[in-house]
Amino acid sequence: EAIVYDELTLLAGIASMMFSGWSRLLVLVIALCMFFQLCKSISKIMKMAFDNAGTGTEVQTLAVLKWITYCLWSSFGICQCLEFIGFFDRMEHRTVRTILDCLVKTIYSVILLSSNV
Repeated sequence: EAIVYDELTLLAGIASMMFSGWSRLLVLVIALCMFFQLCKSISKIMKMAFDNAGTGTEVQTLAVLKWITYCLWSSFGICQCLEFIGFFDRMEHRTVRTILDCLVKTIYSVILLSSNV
């Protein structure tokens, strides 16, 4: 379920780049709705992980990972909204998203390599 909402969020975000004005805003709102559904799915997945965690430390680690995921994934939508309102131009938007992508992958790599969860 989470993967479906993730892909729909990405597709709506990409589609929004092809429109302008109210059409673009509508597609961004659809992407936002898909993102909220994705967050609900992540919450369900994390609840199962919490229930299966063996120690308090694992629960704390999972809780931190959950909020890191929400914050990092939200940064992509925030970046897109900033471009929509004119804070970034298209090239700056792509540059910032590339930097965010590298940052997110680095953070997740460190988390995966340094945890036993």
